[in-house]
Order: sequence, then structure tokens, then C-alpha cells
Amino acid sequence: MKTQTNEVAMKVNQANLVKSLRFSFTNKTTVLGELIQNARRAHAAMVVINYCSETKTLQVLDDGCGIDSIATLLTVAESGWDADVVAHDHPFGIGFLSALFACRKISVISKSGSIDVETDHILAFKPVTITPVQDWNGITLPCRMWIWT
Repeated sequence: MKTQTNEVAMKVNQANLVKSLRFSFTNKTTVLGELIQNARRAHAAMVVINYCSETKTLQVLDDGCGIDSIATLLTVAESGWDADVVAHDHPFGIGFLSALFACRKISVISKSGSIDVETDHILAFKPVTITPVQDWNGITLPCRMWIWT
């Protein structure tokens, strides 16, 4: 009897992984910690958090170095941080998912562009339009979120 050998390599089911990661961010306040951590890593001297209960809108602003790439921000498991931050903090590149899981709609404005999109659209791996930002003022709005009710 002849036996045949097979090879297999690990794969990742992207959609299922992202759905499962939602359970890593079960506490909606996790997003605040993640965004403040990103501001610290960006060497921000100021972080402002505003919440409007009438519109259920959370806004987080910082004066850090800005987001170099919105595309990297939306890439799971790529952090986009410089070598020093990677060496000291070991970022996973999944913290921003907490913002996507915490709200229905999200806006991000930084030096590399802006997005304003329903989070379900991003989580379904659909393309997102990045609009160029003219005359960036050094204040990054890493997140303006419309929170779930």
C-alpha cells in the first residue's frame, strides 16, 4: 500500500479573527485606554476627551506626531510605530479595533488624511475613502465616535 504525504501551513480566516477580537474589547471604556496609549506613544503633551450625552458622541483629540498612514491604522496586526516605540512598547497593532468595536460610526483626522465611515463597513473589509487633509494643524482627532445606545 502506497502512502501519500501532505503538507499544510497555518492560515488565518481574517473575518473570523476580527469577529473574535471583538470579545477582547468587551468593556467599552477599553477604547479610552487604547487611544490615550496611542497619544502617549505619539509623544502628545495634551489629550482632550469630550463626550456629548445628547448625541452620544465621544471625541478624543491629541497633539502628538500624527498618524503617518490611515491605511496602516486600519491594518490589523501592523502598528506603524517607529523602531523605538516597537522596541519599548511591543505594540500589537490591534488596539484601534477597540474604537471600531465601541461605536457605530467613526471619524479620524490626522496628517495622513481623514475618514468618516460606519464601523461595520470597515469590519466587513470594505474599502474606505481617505480624504486628504489640507493645512493639518498638528491636532489629531484619532477618534470621533458615535457610541452604541
